[in-house]
Amino acid sequence: MNDMSVSVHYNSNDKYFVIGNNKENVDKYLTNSETKFDFIKKISGSPIGGYADLQYLMRKFESKTTKDSTAKAIYDLSVKMWENAYLMGGKYQDGGLTQTFEINLVDKNTNSLKQLNTYIGAIGTLQKEQEKKRNKEWEQMRSKIDEDDRMYDEKDTTEIVVEAPISELPTDTSKKNK
Repeated sequence: MNDMSVSVHYNSNDKYFVIGNNKENVDKYLTNSETKFDFIKKISGSPIGGYADLQYLMRKFESKTTKDSTAKAIYDLSVKMWENAYLMGGKYQDGGLTQTFEINLVDKNTNSLKQLNTYIGAIGTLQKEQEKKRNKEWEQMRSKIDEDDRMYDEKDTTEIVVEAPISELPTDTSKKNK
């Protein structure tokens, strides 16, 4: 279920262009006029309409968040926050195109601005904690490098001298050619 490869299927007729991740549902929607999804009522009547199930999309990325505790915490907050999104528009009105973009939250009982403020604050706190953790790791790494450098400086170094008899040294051949 957490496979990151998602197939995309589409089909169209004289009235609709349908895109989805399940070919059977895409074809079923076009061939059966009785098939209605809840979001269709919301976007019908607009030349352009779109719907995204944010819960479904986020769950597809869940396996990628387990490697980092901060990413996992942000993921968990996001799943508890975002539900779905709608896009409607494309009508020409008053000299311009109209459009509406709506994002719905999971919690329907709490004021959305209060939820958004809490969400952003929690993510900010997590990011600060992650920065502190990375700075601590960086300082530990620098400390280890400094320690290694001091050990190298303290080691007794011996000069290496190469001795060779004069007869084995290269001679200047430029004088012989004159």
